[in-house]
Amino acid sequence: MPRALSSNGARPSRAHADGVPANGVAAGGASLWISKDKSKAEQQGAWEFIKYAMEAKQQAAWQIGTGYIAVNKASVKTAALQAAIKKNPDINVPIEQLQAGKVNAATAGPFLVNSQMDQYLGTAMQQIYGGKDIKQSLQEAQDEVNKGIRDTNKNNAAILKSVFAK
Repeated sequence: MPRALSSNGARPSRAHADGVPANGVAAGGASLWISKDKSKAEQQGAWEFIKYAMEAKQQAAWQIGTGYIAVNKASVKTAALQAAIKKNPDINVPIEQLQAGKVNAATAGPFLVNSQMDQYLGTAMQQIYGGKDIKQSLQEAQDEVNKGIRDTNKNNAAILKSVFAK
């Protein structure tokens, strides 16, 4: 039976099957991008915003306000996040999970072909709306996605072998 509560029964912990040690948390989420087709001034403004948003103080506020995990590890040491954790200890659960987790095939990060897949499917949709054959457009998208999966698997093979060799 999967275990979803910590040993004290009060706070959630890393879910895992009985008899199998919990060993990591898969993480993922949205990204920030700076488009190369924007002016240098807009790109610089976007970069300044990203640097600001990544500061520990802003990341702590982001975690407190949204429930998303701060990506700046120093944010957990800020007075604001420490106070929030003291008031509601469950805020610290995902932080503890990520800190205690081990890297494995499931937790090593997102499968990056997903963003490529979105791009290929978007292109196929545009082609279809423009009158191109549906089957041909979708087949081309499928071929590109499959190539991306093959390339990703090839590039990650050495990493996965080293993870599972331990």
